Amino acid sequence: MLNIYINIYLMESMGIKAMENFDYTQFITFDSTLSSDILYAKMKELFEKLGFEVTAYDEMDIGKKEYYQDYWKEHVYELPNDFFLEPCSDWKDKDVVPEEYEKFLHKMEQLCQMDIQNVCLIICSFAEKGRTKDEIVFTTKEGIANEIFKMSIHSWVLPDNLIINIIES
Repeated sequence: MLNIYINIYLMESMGIKAMENFDYTQFITFDSTLSSDILYAKMKELFEKLGFEVTAYDEMDIGKKEYYQDYWKEHVYELPNDFFLEPCSDWKDKDVVPEEYEKFLHKMEQLCQMDIQNVCLIICSFAEKGRTKDEIVFTTKEGIANEIFKMSIHSWVLPDNLIINIIES
């Protein structure tokens, strides 16, 4: 965690400015004893097939690093995909999970089978310090779809940002 604060400080001292706001992106962060190279390769293998880019922490915008700094674990990956929340506009029944999310959840399950702990999935609709709110939840792997449903207009919840801490079942 100290490295995160040092990186942000160094970027600011070099004149690299943070984005004031950002939207439509996802993050997966977790702890692991596996090497960063192995984890990055696995993230790319799993999520690029679903249309996500995979961005390692070092390549992320400083504004994103700052906004979520309280939630970062040892390894952080951004999964930009402007269309990830699109199925939420038609998702009416929490028990009928859209195919896109079923595929995403399957990849999350595969990721969680690796030697990783303290997994956190962050879904960003819109983020701006002092303006947007984060909803923080704790659930098992089996409950992730129920939490993602909160991003549907039919849930009546609609947080700006959803931070899903995945606990062992």
